[in-house]
Amino acid sequence: MIDHGFKTCVLETLKYNQTDIRRRMKEERVIELAASIKSTMAMEPLIVHSKTKVLICGRDRLAAYFINEMRMGPCHLVDADAAEVATL
Repeated sequence: MIDHGFKTCVLETLKYNQTDIRRRMKEERVIELAASIKSTMAMEPLIVHSKTKVLICGRDRLAAYFINEMRMGPCHLVDADAAEVATL
């Protein structure tokens, strides 16, 4: 895996399963996560493939960011093959 560091990303430009994220936005744990993020502003970065912009890890966090109507969010950009993605 190649690490490209951290960057603030426009969340709408990421590639992810929209149906899954909308479903997660209704789950209690994600609603609680959104409230926690809003009150503390502590945010773990999403893990995103640097070239394709595919979300690798952080679906609950992405859903929480959307609940909070955030347009930008922290991303950890990596190049990873399928085996490496599976371990993340």
